[in-house]
Amino acid sequence: MKLNDRTYKHFFIAPTCAKMIEDEEIRSFFEFLITNNPADNYTSELDSYVTYAKKNMQWRMEFMTWERMETYKYEEGFEDGEQNGKQNKAIEAATNFLKEKISPEIIARCVGLPLEEVLKLAGGD
Repeated sequence: MKLNDRTYKHFFIAPTCAKMIEDEEIRSFFEFLITNNPADNYTSELDSYVTYAKKNMQWRMEFMTWERMETYKYEEGFEDGEQNGKQNKAIEAATNFLKEKISPEIIARCVGLPLEEVLKLAGGD
């Protein structure tokens, strides 16, 4: 599957692959994914790396910090987008009210824009 990040992602159904693959090492890898029980040297080594990674407190702390930072960036971006959306709606409403010949002072109070911005929209710059 090609994604917009210029990488290719391959998805496997591990139980199906374990049955279909003839190569013993690759099949043991898929069986390890399914059962979490190492069956050869390679999967035993993988299992020890996974166990080490789970217990490595420095990595866990780094991951949790990264996760919090990413969540904060997402939330901050969402709030910025939400604010921009409100601003755009206020500008659109002000423009529509100006077309109806409503005074800029009233528009500014009703839509929550500064009077100067409504005057700019009206062309009274």
